[in-house]
Order: sequence, then C-alpha cells, then structure tokens
Amino acid sequence: MNAPEEWRPVSRYEGLYEVSNLGRIRRLAGSPQCWKTRVLCGGTRNGYLSICLYRDGIGKKFSVHRLVLMAFVGAAPPGTEGTHKDHDRTNARLSNLEYLTHSENEKNKVRAGRSSCPVWGEQNPMAVRPKSTAAILTLRRQGFSYERIRRRLGYRNIHVVRVVILGQHWSQRRQTLGSNAG
Repeated sequence: MNAPEEWRPVSRYEGLYEVSNLGRIRRLAGSPQCWKTRVLCGGTRNGYLSICLYRDGIGKKFSVHRLVLMAFVGAAPPGTEGTHKDHDRTNARLSNLEYLTHSENEKNKVRAGRSSCPVWGEQNPMAVRPKSTAAILTLRRQGFSYERIRRRLGYRNIHVVRVVILGQHWSQRRQTLGSNAG
C-alpha cells in the first residue's frame, strides 16, 4: 500500500524548500525567484540522489536521503550514518531509510552481496586475486595507466593501486588488516 505523501520543511531552509517522505524536494512559492511551488529534479553524485539548495544566493549540495532522514527522523545519532535498506542509492523514500553504524551498514552490504570491501566479504568479486596481481603488474610495466588497467580487467582503481604500490592482492590485504585489528 502506498503511503500518502507528506511534506516537511528542510532544516535551515524553512520557508524555501520542503522534503517529502517519498524522497522528493520542492521549492516553495514566494521564495526568491520562485512564483509557484514546484518539485525539483536534482541529479546524482556518487550514485546518490542529490540536490542543490540555495539560500541568500549561495548554493549547497545535499544528498536527498539525508534531507529525508533529517526532516522525518531527526539528526543522525552520533556514530551513525543514513543508509538504504534495499541498497539502492536512488531510492530515497523514508520507508527505505534508516540510521546504522558504518559497521552495520557494511555487514548488511555483504549479506546482500553488494560489498567490494575486502575487510568484510569473503566473497569479493571486485578484489584482486593472486592470479590477477601478475597481470596488473605486467600491464603497468608495459606503460598502461591505472585507469586503463582498471577498465581492461574490471577492477576498482583502489585495488589496482594497492597491487602496484603495495604489491598486495586481496588475501594479503585481509591478513594485514586482520593483524592490525588485534
């Protein structure tokens, strides 16, 4: 069943903008250069819905999910971050958002199979395996850029850089992190 849309003022932008429990932002009529209330369309930044809000001629970018949580739940408790229950960064509906610690969020990503973090996941499809380490080093010696290696082999830049600079593949990185944790 669909929840009815509820609008609340955006903190520090009261009288200018409102945010809804469905993850939409609107600019209010009567605010500077706005003669009629209208729903805004933002963009994405790092995969998250984002919007630029203006006050006194100065714009500031915000993640929509953070605005929704702030308006409907309140400020994030210390040590927590706003997270998406379904791991879809573009779903900023209140019913999909919650505050969790970073550790809880990362563990949820692993359970959902959406983590490329070598610290948390035993199954890490993005991490560099020992066999690929040699391929990365060979390509780098041949003059390939990190970006070109990344695109060619399908790894994240950070993993390619770790192999080249630190000489570590995923299991070595896990052992290093594990030994430093104790």
